[in-house]
Amino acid sequence: QVASGRFGVTANYLANADEIQIKMAQGAKPGEGGELPGHKVAGEIPRVRKSTEGVGLISPPPHHDIYSIEDLAQLIHDLKCANRRARISVKLVSEVGVGVIAAGVAKAKADHIVVSGMDGGTGAAAWTGIKHAGLPWE
Repeated sequence: QVASGRFGVTANYLANADEIQIKMAQGAKPGEGGELPGHKVAGEIPRVRKSTEGVGLISPPPHHDIYSIEDLAQLIHDLKCANRRARISVKLVSEVGVGVIAAGVAKAKADHIVVSGMDGGTGAAAWTGIKHAGLPWE
């Protein structure tokens, strides 16, 4: 998964993936980004994310290189160049108007689109976001 913080995304990671997902948002915390507290950065997490054990990780709400569908299309193209075998998906969040956004993502040549609802949690979401921010995926 390629999220806004890009933790653990390396050339080797991309070249060996069967599927690469660009996470634009997450249904459990739409628009909030993520903060994984230092006490949760332990075991396999720091190795996989190429970080330091015990140090908190912060993912900003937006991708700092995606401001338009054209920018997203460029990232999709770059990922397909990094691994021609991998399917590229884009994860969106359930919200009013997601269909219009999904149409743009399809034009950007994603192989498939995932719409994430409020169900499911994440270790990096604030409790208020999980309880009050998401919408069902239906």
